Amino acid sequence: MFCSFVIILLLLPLLLVTMLMAQISEAAIFSSSAAVCKWPSLFSTTAGSVTTVTFAEGSSQQQPTTISSSTPFQKKNKVISRFSVLLEIKKQKTAIGLQFTKTPVKTYLTPTYSATFNNYISMGGAGFIYPGTRSSGSRYGEGDKVTIDLNWDTREATFSVNDRSVGTQKIDASINLDVAWPSISSEGGLVVCKVNTEEIST
Repeated sequence: MFCSFVIILLLLPLLLVTMLMAQISEAAIFSSSAAVCKWPSLFSTTAGSVTTVTFAEGSSQQQPTTISSSTPFQKKNKVISRFSVLLEIKKQKTAIGLQFTKTPVKTYLTPTYSATFNNYISMGGAGFIYPGTRSSGSRYGEGDKVTIDLNWDTREATFSVNDRSVGTQKIDASINLDVAWPSISSEGGLVVCKVNTEEIST
């Protein structure tokens, strides 16, 4: 009886590690050579479909990068395209946004890293909306949900934190607004989030 109890105690840490690794492996995990990684099956015809995205931890993975959806939103009149991100684990700086290019870039979506690229909008955890570096007055962190509502007709994107609107950004008139790629940037380190998209008729 005592021996069985000791064996269980010895095996418990191994079991916990195995369960944690299984959770990590179900998502798109970054490595030093995985900068081209895309989210698997982000878009679904089923409303409320959720995909888990993981930026992994490790010395070879401490690099600023951006991953984007496998397919973009397509421009539609009288429709709001919604991108939601629930940050379950956030151990590093992030920026959540949309890219308005034919092909999404992989540089971090703030002016610090993308000084010559402005075909995007994003919001960092400190509450700044880019590329204009305007403060929304609201931060986000681990456990928060960030939502972007893109109105194609008005060319405006509204950011919300935990379902509370924190700011609206006008899309510059010079940008050809035909597609929008949901994107998440991380400076490196462990970030785990659940994402989903939907389209709402206006």
